[in-house]
Amino acid sequence: MFEELNLNRLELQVYFHNSRAIKSYEKVGFKYRSYFKTGFVYEQCIFGWDYYEYVA
Repeated sequence: MFEELNLNRLELQVYFHNSRAIKSYEKVGFKYRSYFKTGFVYEQCIFGWDYYEYVA
């Protein structure tokens, strides 16, 4: 997948309260990277999947 698209990293953002999505992303291989606030109410998690984690 990474070689075909010439990518080094896949990254996504998801709202912190969306636990089902977070579990499914972790299940397929994404790793939690960080989070940030998008205003006063919403927090988002950032997940990433590096090429070197994919080939290992």
